[in-house]
Amino acid sequence: MPSEIIVNGRFMARPITGVERYARDITRALGDRVRLISPPGMFTGGAGHFWEQVLLPWAVPLGARLWSPANSGPLAVVNQVVTIHDLAPVERPDGYSRGFAIWYGVLLPHLARRAVRVITVSDFSRQRLVDLFSLPGEKIAVIPPGIDRDRFRPASAGQIERFRQQFALHGPFLLYLGSLQPRKNLNRLLLAWSRISTRYPEAELVLAGSGASHFLEPDLSRLPCGVRRLGRLSDEDLPPLYGSALGVVIPSLYEGFCLVGLEALACGAAPAAAAIPAFREALGEAALYFDPLSVEGIAAALEAFMSDESLRMQIVARGKVQVEHFRLDRAAGQVWDVLNEA
Repeated sequence: MPSEIIVNGRFMARPITGVERYARDITRALGDRVRLISPPGMFTGGAGHFWEQVLLPWAVPLGARLWSPANSGPLAVVNQVVTIHDLAPVERPDGYSRGFAIWYGVLLPHLARRAVRVITVSDFSRQRLVDLFSLPGEKIAVIPPGIDRDRFRPASAGQIERFRQQFALHGPFLLYLGSLQPRKNLNRLLLAWSRISTRYPEAELVLAGSGASHFLEPDLSRLPCGVRRLGRLSDEDLPPLYGSALGVVIPSLYEGFCLVGLEALACGAAPAAAAIPAFREALGEAALYFDPLSVEGIAAALEAFMSDESLRMQIVARGKVQVEHFRLDRAAGQVWDVLNEA
């Protein structure tokens, strides 16, 4: 058993997306059983890699085990467990800056092979690690993220009304929430919306989220009618955002999990999701699935959510059961067991 568990806190200096939320939530759930080491504020972006690879190893005591929960870690630390959520920089490098894709293409296989254990979030990502990096299957633990039910739960009517007033969301809307990059498939989503929007003149498609310096953003300079960008929102805004929406549309071409879909279900919103393996693993029967390569298929899903309230309610009802499979305390306990393995 390691003498101490250290958490690589580089994720604390990054904007919150699904990976960073996972790392923050599990670390918080582990509490004082672990010690978090985070970089000073100056170590962001490329400087964050320098801190992680050069300075962090000197801060890990002899005999301690390091957990790197956010897709990267120092190659110099062998007594390390690393969480690799997916292999998007390797399999979909077209969505990232050239330097970012090259760096992670080199880092991830070496890191996965040097670490004592690898945690990943789905059977899909486990199989990709085996296939692409030739890792032995027994080295990889599949531990899905947990949903913080204290944070993600149905908002009150008052919270929803205040949120709608704040952002001038007066009519019905469908929601996209996520980063802005090519593998999120926004171009097809916008084409699909333009095919049905004239039949719903009071409705909007709302895009919430932003890009990052290492993402190659799609061209969103000319949006179809009825599409609104909200930008990045705070964590406090997410439950009333989900609760205000008719449904949440998740059209990604490649992902390792579907945290947004489970958060939506926990807040009482129904997801319409791309029929990719990781999404089916996470959402089970609690989603309306579509072919993400088919504009017609996406449009049909959007229309179904706009017009069929009973469909949305059926999905939400199934979601109450589905979300219970992804409890934060269970995920943290499973991570703790892996971190303590000899």
